[in-house]
Amino acid sequence: MKDLEKLLSTYKRTGGKRWRAEQASKIKSFVKGCGGVPLHGIGKAHVIKHYKKLREQNRTNKTIMAHFYAISALYEALGRNYEPPRPVFTEES
Repeated sequence: MKDLEKLLSTYKRTGGKRWRAEQASKIKSFVKGCGGVPLHGIGKAHVIKHYKKLREQNRTNKTIMAHFYAISALYEALGRNYEPPRPVFTEES
């Protein structure tokens, strides 16, 4: 968790304060849901599982996309040169 806090403190330094705080909160929620996996061990399966969990909680497509952008920021902060999987929407909500 110390690695995540260090990563997020760097991330939260630039940009709008409220937006970055909201994104950091989503990132923490995602990492916590990964069950203690090291940051560099987080992958596609974890992201898809997170989307499914959000769907089960009846979150809107807009909310799920906001989580996608937060996870994308995490990937970028980790130095990955690819995006996480995008959520698939079958219905409009």
